[in-house]
Amino acid sequence: MRIVIFLYGIVIFTINKFSLTKTCNSAYYSPTKCFDKLDHYECICGQGQLWNGYTCVADAVDSRLVFNGSRVPSYIELDSKTFPRISELTISFWIRIRSKVDSSQHTILFYKTGIIIFLIMYSYTSLIIIDDTQPVLLVSLIENSRLHVELLNSIYDVSIPLSLEQWHHISIAHNLSHSENIKIMINGTRVVVLVSSKTYRYEKRNYQTIIDSGGDFFVGQAIRTTNLTSNSMTGDFEFDTQRAFYGEIAFLNLWQKILSDRELHQLANDCHAQRQECGDAVTWMDFVNDIKGEINIHWPSGIYSVFGNCPTPQWLHESCDNYCRKLDGPHCKNESQLSIIWQKALAGQTIVKDCPGHVKNENLGSVYRTCQRIEQIARWTYVDYSECTHPLINAIDQELDISVSDKEEILVLRDKCAFLAETTSMNLTTTQLYSSIDLILLIAQIERLTKVLTSHFDSLTQWYSSSDESLYLGDINATLHIHRYLVEVISNLIDERYSSLWSGTNPLGNDFIRLLTSLNRLTTILAQVLINNCDQFPGCSFSVYTKNINQTINILNRQELNSFFYENEKTQIKFASINTKKNLNNNRTTLIYDDKTNSSAWYSVSITSISTAHLYIPNLRLGRH
Repeated sequence: MRIVIFLYGIVIFTINKFSLTKTCNSAYYSPTKCFDKLDHYECICGQGQLWNGYTCVADAVDSRLVFNGSRVPSYIELDSKTFPRISELTISFWIRIRSKVDSSQHTILFYKTGIIIFLIMYSYTSLIIIDDTQPVLLVSLIENSRLHVELLNSIYDVSIPLSLEQWHHISIAHNLSHSENIKIMINGTRVVVLVSSKTYRYEKRNYQTIIDSGGDFFVGQAIRTTNLTSNSMTGDFEFDTQRAFYGEIAFLNLWQKILSDRELHQLANDCHAQRQECGDAVTWMDFVNDIKGEINIHWPSGIYSVFGNCPTPQWLHESCDNYCRKLDGPHCKNESQLSIIWQKALAGQTIVKDCPGHVKNENLGSVYRTCQRIEQIARWTYVDYSECTHPLINAIDQELDISVSDKEEILVLRDKCAFLAETTSMNLTTTQLYSSIDLILLIAQIERLTKVLTSHFDSLTQWYSSSDESLYLGDINATLHIHRYLVEVISNLIDERYSSLWSGTNPLGNDFIRLLTSLNRLTTILAQVLINNCDQFPGCSFSVYTKNINQTINILNRQELNSFFYENEKTQIKFASINTKKNLNNNRTTLIYDDKTNSSAWYSVSITSISTAHLYIPNLRLGRH
């Protein structure tokens, strides 16, 4: 199904079918600037940075490195930072392996230090760098994509293979003075490790419990070092391309301490932890800056899609609010509620406001609101607006309370909507509504009733069966009446006699957008009713006519939609739809759509004319009459 909304005068036409660690590089992680806006703060970051809920982070941080296993040596060589001297080590990274049949080993990490020996031979001195090709740190994949780790004197093998073409989180933590105390975790869970020992030509290396600094650190490639004489001291490396890594790596970090099992489990399973942590020995961005050869960098990394708890836009908004509140000390932000603007207040402060319209009506009193401190932040307390509302509005609230459930709910909802339509059309006048607060509370009732109808209609389509046809048709009939009543209520509220109340809303125009949103939801429900029960409606069409809103909904197949044309002589509006990407140069408004579905698809086309010449409508390019 597709629904199209075109708006003129107004015509609506629709078609539908950890706290951040201090080790993070300030070049990529920087504090946000707080912009004080009405009702909320906005966190402003520099170019190429985004607010991640804790700080501003460069786009490049959320990246992955793609190693294509090229015959041309492609690797990362840690040049921008010296690997520190460490006795404790934690490694964390994400990896996705690609299938490769021409190699039994893929090198992920490779670190080695050289042994320098001075030899005095006859009348000259020759400097020889002897290296037994044994790394002090090696992380690789061996047969069947099993993890293989070499650290100083020991070898650690994992028997569980890693699945190809899937992201895995790998963490390795080790106190180097105790070879048996290594822990290797895959996706946050410890795995069994088989331990064995290395043999060396130099026995003294068997007693090493520290990894020295100043060595050569590579990612994605292993090296073979050739002995150098005094005539060849360039230190050039010969790479073993048969052992090159083939796959993707992201968020590689190293710490010179041991992270706990809980911390490592969080890195593998908690999106918030992964977004905050940076290694204190080497960080992910240190590696990203030292790419050599044919390695591609892609962003975003796609890692965050693995998690189930990554920040939503609402969470990011709230975290920005909390962050900025703490900077200024506990306080409550500027806020507009029911057209009353509550200025910024310190924690513990109580603000008093006169009810809108109090100048014209002596019966109106004042409202109070306290900025209440909650630990390190502050929040506005609930406001009782009964002093600012007409008694009739309070009576409407009580009358519209819905406590009946199940099958009877739709009938009760129908009667409540009929009551609201009658009340707004006959009883309410500008003298009976105190202020814009009364108007906004009525809009809230429309939203609530629309939400109840939406929920009921969703459940209706789930429990319907042929045996319940009479009940189903009864509910459909009630739905049609509810739609008519609520459209009539909206028509009543946008009538010109309420223009002074509309001009008192704040922010101006937002509450009208709320009405349009409810109308759109009602139209969507009714369009679905027509599509599912087309034979119950003459011409598969339905219309509603009120003082300020005229609406017609038609169900069309694809061929009918291609030739669809609408013209309103009163408003001089012409509308046509075409299935093409080329604009038509004529005096009619044209809906251009590109439908790739088959010709059996149905479309609901709704045209709604709304008279709103007296209303301010922000951010919408709409005609009026």
